[in-house]
Amino acid sequence: MTEVLLRKIKTIKNNTDYRLGDVIFHQGFKWDISMRQILNNSIYDDTILKKYLKLNGTKQCDIQLLYRICNQLKHNYIIPDKYTLVIHVRAGDVCVHSWFLKKDYDKLIKKFVDNHENDIKRIVFVIAFSYGEYTERNLWLYTDEKQQQNIQQFGNVLESCINTYPHIVFDIYSNINIDNDLIFCVFSKYFISDEGGFSHLINRLRKYIP
Repeated sequence: MTEVLLRKIKTIKNNTDYRLGDVIFHQGFKWDISMRQILNNSIYDDTILKKYLKLNGTKQCDIQLLYRICNQLKHNYIIPDKYTLVIHVRAGDVCVHSWFLKKDYDKLIKKFVDNHENDIKRIVFVIAFSYGEYTERNLWLYTDEKQQQNIQQFGNVLESCINTYPHIVFDIYSNINIDNDLIFCVFSKYFISDEGGFSHLINRLRKYIP
């Protein structure tokens, strides 16, 4: 089961600019360069981030505006049902950080299962092995060693969770199009976030859900 699920995870070796958290919060290296790339490059047409930037420009983040855009477009995306616990995992280039996959997922899942005993029937990890490829500073680069570290460490997490909760169906939701992950997480009924700007953005957006 673990190997089958691991094969579902997409690898993005060069996500140089479509970094939602960094661009929206104006943080990290070259967020402003990435913002201009998204605004001026046609490959980002029809993306959530480009729609947001065209309305908000270079002003400070407007989470309410971004939520309105997501809410208007959510019918174009997959949204998990009310029996699904969604867990976002930031993976890929972040494997060099001390916090990488250090959460006690068994304990976090137990909290949801105990509080919603008959509601949690499926657990979906939202994850991609994503690398920012900032070659100018030799940062966020893909290597085979990093990739294997990701696969091994997340495989261990996944196997532990499956063994601990054999009555629950586990699955992977992984996409090259990051907007799919954003909508899936924001509009899930139950959600566990991770470190990093993307999960922080999701948590901010979820506060606007009625």
